Amino acid sequence: MVRRNEQIEAPEVLLIGVDGERIGVVPTPDALDRARADGLVLIEVQPTACPPVCRLMNAEELTTREAREVDVEPLEIRTIRFPLGLSETDFRLKTRHGSAFLDQGGAVEIRIPFHTGGRRSGERASARTLLERIQEALLPAGNKPHRTRYEAGELIALFNPRKGECPDVDQR
Repeated sequence: MVRRNEQIEAPEVLLIGVDGERIGVVPTPDALDRARADGLVLIEVQPTACPPVCRLMNAEELTTREAREVDVEPLEIRTIRFPLGLSETDFRLKTRHGSAFLDQGGAVEIRIPFHTGGRRSGERASARTLLERIQEALLPAGNKPHRTRYEAGELIALFNPRKGECPDVDQR
């Protein structure tokens, strides 16, 4: 929540003007008087700073800025592990679950664990091949992963739902 005018509790603030120029550290009552004299609103921009940073803004600009702020629902991410020795039946089951979750509007994180050393050092290439198979299976429901990464003996890829195709509220 953005504090404005009398809601600002700090004894002094770092004041920024309408054009973005730095006015300096000013007692809060003086900053409020300055805002009222110019017909502006005093907005607390960075409350955690010492002293808090406040900006003088036009009231119309503030309402349009608040109107632009949209509450975005966080994207739910489900993790599915695909070990390298996975049977074909389990592969189809896991990709079907992933597709269903992508269709509902969630994201799916695929994790493929593999060994990095010794006799089984070639598993990194096998993990990449398995990821390509998973990608082919999930492509109708989700986008291609834009970035895959290797992390602590696992190949990790994040599939996002297709944009523009919002699920119906009833289907969720």
